[in-house]
Order: sequence, then C-alpha cells, then structure tokens
Amino acid sequence: MTRKTKKPTPETETETENDLETEADLETETENDLETDLETEDETEDEDETETETAPHSPGMVTRRTAILMTAAGVAGGAGLGVLGTYLTQRNRARPPRKPMLPAYVPLAEHSPSKGPAPAKVTVVEFSDFQCPYCGRGNKVVTELLEKHPEVRLVMRHNPLPFHPQAKPAAFAMQAALRQDAAKAWALHDLMFANRQALSDGDLEGYAKQVGLDVAAFNEVRASDAVKKEVDLDQALAKKVGANGTPTFFVNGVPVRGAQPIDKFTDVVAKELEEAQKLLDGGAALADVYEKRSKDHVAKKA
Repeated sequence: MTRKTKKPTPETETETENDLETEADLETETENDLETDLETEDETEDEDETETETAPHSPGMVTRRTAILMTAAGVAGGAGLGVLGTYLTQRNRARPPRKPMLPAYVPLAEHSPSKGPAPAKVTVVEFSDFQCPYCGRGNKVVTELLEKHPEVRLVMRHNPLPFHPQAKPAAFAMQAALRQDAAKAWALHDLMFANRQALSDGDLEGYAKQVGLDVAAFNEVRASDAVKKEVDLDQALAKKVGANGTPTFFVNGVPVRGAQPIDKFTDVVAKELEEAQKLLDGGAALADVYEKRSKDHVAKKA
C-alpha cells in the first residue's frame, strides 16, 4: 500500500531553489534544518492542494528520508554522504526541468510592510514564508542588498505555504505589529526568521513583548479578520504572478526565484537603476518608474 502525500511539483518548492543544495550544503545544516527540508520537499504544494498516491519506489531507489537521516546521523563515516549523493542524483534525473518564471507587474498595496524610500527607482517585491528556511537565507541577502543600495525599496508580501502550520499566524503577527510601529514590526520580522522553528502563539506574544509592542493590542489585531484578509490577498496575488514557492522576488518586475547569492540581485538592480534614471531624465515622475519598468518587462516577454 502506498502512502498518501502531496504531489511534488517543480515550481512549488522554491524553498529548494534551483536544487542547488550540494552534499556540502546539506552537511552544514543542522539536523532540524534537514528534517524541515525533508518535510517541505516531500510535501510540496500542488496547485489544487490535493493529495495523491505516490508511485512506489523502484528497486534500488534511495528514499529522501533515508538519505537525509543517514547524513544527519553520520552513518558509517562517509556512507551517509554516499547515500545522499545517490539520492540527489536519482532525484535530479527524475524531476522535470523548471519552467522559467516570467516578469510580472506586482501591484503595491498600502498594507504591505516596506523598507526604503517610497517611491524608489528600484522596488523589490518579496513573497515570503516565515517558516521557510530558504526565506531566512533570502532575508539575509536582501538585508545586505539594502545596505549596499539604500536607494532600493523592499516590499514584503506574504505567501505562507500550507505545510508550514505556523507561517500564516506569523504573517498575521507581522501585519498586526505593522499597525503599531513599522520599525518594531521589522524587528519582529527578524526575530521570527531567526526563530522560525519557534512560532507558537506564546512565542509570537513573547517576541512582540521583546520588541516593545503593546501585547494586548497586538493579540487582538492578529486575531482579526482584517489581517487575515490582507494575507489572503497576498496569497492570491502570489498565484496570479506565478510566485508558487518561497522566496520569490520581483525586482522592478524581473523575477528572481529563491535564496540566490547577492550578485544575482545586484546585477539586476544595477541595470534597473540605469534604466530608471533614463526614464527620469526623459521626464518621467519617480512615482511612475516602478510600474513603467515592470510593465515594460512584461510587454517584452508577451
């Protein structure tokens, strides 16, 4: 009898961005990170969020659970890494290639947390999930990007994946904090990413207190229909623009999928700063640059 699980789809797990995790990458993660990786890739979100029967493994196939747990435990010296290598090879052969993401114009919303100047020559829209380990990595990269380019604006949209049970409550918490104080909301944001495996209601309340929020008001608002509607709107938008996994970024409409190295972002940002300046020199208003550049990218790919 086969067990039921969610059917893997190639685009959903941007958590496992580009399948770039080498044996060394996985070896450096903690056992908890490995188990989370196991959970997220084996239970990727299908577009209709249905469960399906999984095909039985062929003789000699190495399961992901076996590969990861043997590696985490350091079974028989190098044997665990050997098993992991076999698994990765089998997995990559079996998976169809990812479809390239298309540019998109992602409308900006007043309810979205943002950092940096508004309006800006370059706006980065990020679809994220507080329980996703790759979103945590992406957050560090984007933080570095904003330090290097203070003229860039970051806008956060929520896309809590269904197999991360505390991601949506964390998104509600972020939206509730934003109503009190933007700086404290971003401090909460960083705390939640730093403690992505500790996002219970009690944990969230503790983090709110730690950053100086009015906890009673915070608790009331995060349970409200208003913040739930904001997160629902973000998730609907994520599907509309093809951000089926996390993290997914759009830099003036140019898609960057996954926790990429900073060079991937700086190359796009440099080009967009140059093109934005051309628009401004031609008489365009700064407030129109983001929409203009995003829609230009979409038109070129149409």
